Amino acid sequence: MIFDPLVDYYSINNFLIYFFSEIPNLIFCCLVVVFFLFFKMLTSKEMLFWIFLFFITFLINILLQFTPSLFPDIGGYLRCIKDFKDNFYFDEISCQTNIGSSSEDSLSFVSLKKGLPAIVYSLIPIPSIATFSSVGMLNKLFLLFSYVFLKTRIQSKENLVLLALVFLLPSMLLYSSIGLRDNLVFVAQIFLLYFVLSNKFLLSSIFLFFLFAIKTQNGIVFSFLYLGVFIFRANKNFKNLIIFSFLSLGLIYILGDQVLATLNFFKIAFLVETQEVALVRTFLPFESVTSVLIYSPVEFIQGILRPFPNSLRSSIFFFESIVQIFLIILLVTTNKRAFLKSPEFYLVFFSFAIGIILNSLIIENEFTYARYKYTFIYTFIIYLISMNKRNFFPRLLNKL
Repeated sequence: MIFDPLVDYYSINNFLIYFFSEIPNLIFCCLVVVFFLFFKMLTSKEMLFWIFLFFITFLINILLQFTPSLFPDIGGYLRCIKDFKDNFYFDEISCQTNIGSSSEDSLSFVSLKKGLPAIVYSLIPIPSIATFSSVGMLNKLFLLFSYVFLKTRIQSKENLVLLALVFLLPSMLLYSSIGLRDNLVFVAQIFLLYFVLSNKFLLSSIFLFFLFAIKTQNGIVFSFLYLGVFIFRANKNFKNLIIFSFLSLGLIYILGDQVLATLNFFKIAFLVETQEVALVRTFLPFESVTSVLIYSPVEFIQGILRPFPNSLRSSIFFFESIVQIFLIILLVTTNKRAFLKSPEFYLVFFSFAIGIILNSLIIENEFTYARYKYTFIYTFIIYLISMNKRNFFPRLLNKL
């Protein structure tokens, strides 16, 4: 980097430095797209689409320069990347390994939520890491890598068009364009899902460890899918699926105190993080596993609808929730014969539902919830798209 290494980051207030940093990054990302075109991993239309997405990412990050309070923790990941690139280790305390635990009764987890993403981001030789926008460009590159991977799983042109439309929806467009780790979590889940369903044990184990390290809640959820496939073969027949489901339920009751303490820990942590002081004071802890399980269907319905429209910003995400529900219903009902006979579909659905329920239980802030929700709901939608056999818009495809 040609700028002062002692400066944490540059904003658009340093106009020339900002654009001298981000224009080369934009050109670099476009060259990566051209590289994939050269090796016939993208078509010319897909190349134009991804260049358009990178340009939108560039614009989104300029707009976010004027509202820095929207994502107050966005700078932590940039500092960790710079720290690692400068020293090949982490001086920053927040980038180092830490263990999260709420009490003696709760579960403890090793967290590398900033350090490990910084190492992964550092693998990409992007020209500059001088601004928050640089990490946003890196995130979009990882989304591009996931798209190229998904092309090997999604054969029909129509399903690829559906996938492209999903990448244009608000939360996907926003969170894959900014310098937070959520996009990396989403990409890891995509690879993990298909590695697990393809019975690739080693790759699945690596990605599950990675997911646990950077986002513990998501790792817990995907361990359900991982164990279901590799230990119980629950994706192969309904007998195994039922046995696995009851054993999982029994384990939840056996670890009931730890499960409740962990839920309470995460809920308080999110309330403190989002500065919901009044809710912290009136916080009522979860006290019964049975009551949590009984309430779960209601929480799931609320979870797929949230965030509720109490502001312009949340109204946009609420409208997106309606689109997400429509896509899920459309894809499931048009392929219902294949899905209803498939234990794999139910196993993936249960994993998706657990993720939605857990996040809805512990996250009160609607804007924060939208950020956590999208990693689960779009992983599930992409799974449904990859399994889709129906042609919804043949006339449009003929023009494409």
